[in-house]
Amino acid sequence: MGTTGALAAGGVLPPSVVELARGGPRAKLTSNLVVGVDRSPVSMTALRKGAEIAGLLGSGLRVVHAVDLSDYPVDPDGDDWEEQARSSVESERSAVSEALASYPGAWSFIVMRADPTIALAAAARRFDALMVVVGAHTGRWHRLGHMGGHPVAQRLIERSPCPVLVVGCPRQG
Repeated sequence: MGTTGALAAGGVLPPSVVELARGGPRAKLTSNLVVGVDRSPVSMTALRKGAEIAGLLGSGLRVVHAVDLSDYPVDPDGDDWEEQARSSVESERSAVSEALASYPGAWSFIVMRADPTIALAAAARRFDALMVVVGAHTGRWHRLGHMGGHPVAQRLIERSPCPVLVVGCPRQG
């Protein structure tokens, strides 16, 4: 696990960003796709679709998780509050790793402490992404999508330096 430097406006990643990388057989990537993930099934659907597209294009994947309060336990006074948060993010990284086990290209899991829209747009700029892939439930936005009154996908479309693919996923039941 390594830390890299600052991701805002063409810079490098800030110290609060951790990139956990796994190499693939492609030593040099010519393109990248950025995929936003959280613990929802719809984000895993978006990850699978992003990996499918990246595989067809021979691109790398930059999987971005924006840390929010759902990554932390309810009781902030608990002695193990930070450890539980780290465990939550590690669980997410493991789920991503499992989902990408058969992906033939290079990928990395990037954790940022930022609004999801800002994190994804910044990653798209930093990695010169061909597109950003996010998930959304059809018929209604994901529960975390209304941060600031506007769904993440909608705000991302307004901010992203590249096309945004919104992968729909119908609610079950």
